[in-house]
Amino acid sequence: MNEFLQDDAWHVLDQYRNGVVTDPYTALDIHRLFAHELMLNGLATLEECRETERALVVALNLVTNGRAAQPVNTTLSKEV
Repeated sequence: MNEFLQDDAWHVLDQYRNGVVTDPYTALDIHRLFAHELMLNGLATLEECRETERALVVALNLVTNGRAAQPVNTTLSKEV
């Protein structure tokens, strides 16, 4: 696994777990953008990007207990 991608995936997961990023889909998009940038610069392959993306999805699913993401500060995310 590409070291840059692996480090970024851990960083994004930590940001989500610490509340810096509050939506798991946003966390995944942040990682995807970084992976795309590495790929464009020839520092990662498509397969490496897919591998870390799948690993991050699994980790986010574990952290969120498989719940669907809810946007923050909306009627849906407020406790009733």
